[in-house]
Amino acid sequence: MQDSIEWNPLDPASIQDPYPIYSRLRDHDPVYWHDGMKSWVLTRYDDCHRVLRDYATFARDRRRVGADIPDDKLNIQTQDPPEQAALKGITTKALNAQRLRQVCADARSLMAEKLEEAAKGGTFDLMQDVAGPAAIQVINQVFGVDDFTQETYAPIYQGLTRNMDSGLDPSRLPAGRAAGSALRARMDGWLDARLGGAGMLGVFYRDEEVAQMPQPYVRNTLLATYNAGFSTVYASSGAVIHELLKRGLSEVRALDADDQSAMALAVDELLRYTSPAQATARVAVVETQIQDVTIKPGDVLVTMMAAANRDPRKFDNPDELILDRSPNQHLTFAWGPHVCLGARLAQAWIAELIRFVLEFGDRLRLSGEEEYMHSATLRNLVRLPAAFV
Repeated sequence: MQDSIEWNPLDPASIQDPYPIYSRLRDHDPVYWHDGMKSWVLTRYDDCHRVLRDYATFARDRRRVGADIPDDKLNIQTQDPPEQAALKGITTKALNAQRLRQVCADARSLMAEKLEEAAKGGTFDLMQDVAGPAAIQVINQVFGVDDFTQETYAPIYQGLTRNMDSGLDPSRLPAGRAAGSALRARMDGWLDARLGGAGMLGVFYRDEEVAQMPQPYVRNTLLATYNAGFSTVYASSGAVIHELLKRGLSEVRALDADDQSAMALAVDELLRYTSPAQATARVAVVETQIQDVTIKPGDVLVTMMAAANRDPRKFDNPDELILDRSPNQHLTFAWGPHVCLGARLAQAWIAELIRFVLEFGDRLRLSGEEEYMHSATLRNLVRLPAAFV
């Protein structure tokens, strides 16, 4: 069904604040056909949860509906169970084997140093001057490399992120492919030189099962994990700091940073409320029904996780930030077999962001208009002017 709602996800007003249109879609057209994306757009929690959970009916692997994807382009994000299970398990263990809390604590210390440096010049950009250096340090330490800097990785990150919306804007494809090639070349160099023995890469070197897998498949998976790790840390930094500074610190000051249970609730609520990753897609394998709409085999479905996270059918007062909200089964990390591998990293990092705001928030002030990347799939601040009082 399609009504009079018109929505361009790349419209600057929608990127700035997508929640009014999400509310309209949830209420009036929860299974919305978008001509530009040639996809069904789902905005209600139960529908999104069903599609993300039921991989037998809704595939991530488009080969299951006849798409031709060469073997050398595969990674665990493009596969479904049981194919993805072995390498997904190894990747998850390799990531979680790192000292994630310590890595994030070290990056918070770097943020504090960068903040003191930036503040000497008056107004500064929290994203470029503070969050960016911390984000690249986090993912470099997790992987066990120190090759990329914020400056050298920024064009790769921007190309890959904007490419997620190439269905809406095909002109983004060349830059996206160039960014992927640049990251792949660097990843090949790390692996061929056996760099990163202390991080995730070292776990991969030592795993005999990985050595028997097709190496393009392994390298594509590592490439996707590196970029996803950076984007998780970078995007959540802007979203969380901006939200807490914008609304004032009274709720945050009530938090005890040493109370792990209270911090875990606050972290989950910030993830639900800010939802940097707005959406992900699946394809129907068989004919099925969602609401009163018939979904045919081959139809693409875009699950708007950020919209689902504000669904009043699931969450009381969903447009309010309630730091002790419980239960809180948000979809920020998706759900099912493709749940975000970096969930523990994101949770550890947001806890450090809360500590950072507790330490410096009384002296930090927003001092200008924020700027978002021109991206609909990932809602990501790229400029956040601030001053240090």
